[in-house]
Amino acid sequence: MTQHGENRTIGDAVELLKTNGFDGLAEAVTVLLNSAMVAERSEHLRAAPYERCAERIGYANGYKDKAMKTRLGTLPLKVPQTRDSEFYDAVCAQSAPCYWRLPRCTCRGSLHAG
Repeated sequence: MTQHGENRTIGDAVELLKTNGFDGLAEAVTVLLNSAMVAERSEHLRAAPYERCAERIGYANGYKDKAMKTRLGTLPLKVPQTRDSEFYDAVCAQSAPCYWRLPRCTCRGSLHAG
């Protein structure tokens, strides 16, 4: 059984910000969005990845690459797919024109790990 190659966590996003400051923001947002989509798929399926239970209504079926244009640049997302159920993640549904607008940052200075 092949698992998704890049199982990055929210802690990885925090580490990217601590290490790279604002230069790591695009990658950190990508990690957060990918994590949110996997969590949303698990909630839809009523089972965690690789979990077997009676409540399950379908199965995870890999990922599809999608490029999402944002103010941070184009984010390479891995959109979770399902089998035997109708699922479309809210992240992509809310970005129908594929343009996710992040609020403008008005702060001055640098990001410090503290």
